[in-house]
Amino acid sequence: MGSNRTERLLLSRPTVDDLDVVHKLHADPRVWTHLPQGRHTSLEESRSMLKGWITDWDHEGIGYWIIRDLNEAFVGVGGIRMRHGCWNIYYRLAPEQWHHGYATEIARKALSTAHSLHPNMPVIINVLERNTASVRVAAHLGLLLVARDEDGSAANAERCIYADRPVEQSLVDAFLS
Repeated sequence: MGSNRTERLLLSRPTVDDLDVVHKLHADPRVWTHLPQGRHTSLEESRSMLKGWITDWDHEGIGYWIIRDLNEAFVGVGGIRMRHGCWNIYYRLAPEQWHHGYATEIARKALSTAHSLHPNMPVIINVLERNTASVRVAAHLGLLLVARDEDGSAANAERCIYADRPVEQSLVDAFLS
């Protein structure tokens, strides 16, 4: 499961060689419009995050992918990661790759991968309500809004938890804490 694809994208297991593209993406203020304080300001932040992703693959056999188009141009990162006893879908795309439907394509592949690995395990997407593009992705996947709460890390923002099924309050609380 280290390498995979969709109709338009190549999805690969991250390696330490991906640090530069991962850092460039996560340090770009344009991808942090909805949560500016999340932007990486040091290479070490990105290195630590990437190390966690690699560890996920080592332990779970799956995790977030490095995503490239069929010409091998970098598109972004995304996939699924085990958190709090469920799968969490995540994606972050390079700004020049926005508005091509890639986020939905990646999230749809992540959802189907999660269902094939553990069909009884919930799948969630955690988004800020003002990130309307991500709210639309959740809707395109047919996910249910299971919780909404004020996000203390983002001023004047509500965090929304979408899931592929009803989930227990303890799971919601874990994601909102």
